[in-house]
Amino acid sequence: MAYTTKHETELDSAEKMKAFIDELDQISGSAVLYGAAANYTGDRAQLCTLFGEDALETSVPWVLDAYGYLDMNDYAQQDTADTTAVEPASTADISSADYIFPSDRQYITESDMAGWDQKTALLARNEIFARHGYVFQTQEIQNYFAAKSWYTPNSSYDGSDLSDVEKANVDTISAYEQKMGWAEQDVSPTKLAQGAVSSYVESQGDYCTGFDYVRPYAENEYLVCAKIGEYEWEAEYIVEVNGSDAWVIGRLDGGVFRPV
Repeated sequence: MAYTTKHETELDSAEKMKAFIDELDQISGSAVLYGAAANYTGDRAQLCTLFGEDALETSVPWVLDAYGYLDMNDYAQQDTADTTAVEPASTADISSADYIFPSDRQYITESDMAGWDQKTALLARNEIFARHGYVFQTQEIQNYFAAKSWYTPNSSYDGSDLSDVEKANVDTISAYEQKMGWAEQDVSPTKLAQGAVSSYVESQGDYCTGFDYVRPYAENEYLVCAKIGEYEWEAEYIVEVNGSDAWVIGRLDGGVFRPV
């Protein structure tokens, strides 16, 4: 921010400010909050480990926004408008933008999705998982993200461990798809089993933070290991899946089946 004060003439237009913010967006927020002497040659983004803290999963502009130095909402809205201004029905047109929405750092609203078609909503939701390297089974979606320079497939990523912002955005986009009648017809048994466990845990007054694994258990049944609550303790549930329906029928307690 000292730079913007001393060099106002270099940032006297929206275009110049956007370019400046894009440049800052490549720098880890930890590099600023956990700074070092001018002659420090190490990795500034990792200095936070000296304080026993994790590296920030955000960049400099969003740290400045949190401290009131920048208003990134206006910038993000402009960025979104630029991204969705193209005709969304064409996959080729959608591919011309790096991302459909900054869903890793900004909460999406229904107004942000106004004008989207079914394919755009589908890709925007899956983009959240693609950022983590999720390997998609649907060929069309796989091809779409494979064409992105930022996409790095990670076969060990199972779709869990999303941030709070990402989880909220998945739910918001899914709800919008339901409202518009675009909900996917063919949902995998794994997803159905995970959803059943999430719903069951919530009905017990707790919440899931992720899943360690989902495995076939018996005919039409799946074993789901979920991470529960603030401390992410693990619990194994047995889920029966029948067509598009799934429900928890019990849990394993020390290897012993206990019906619920």
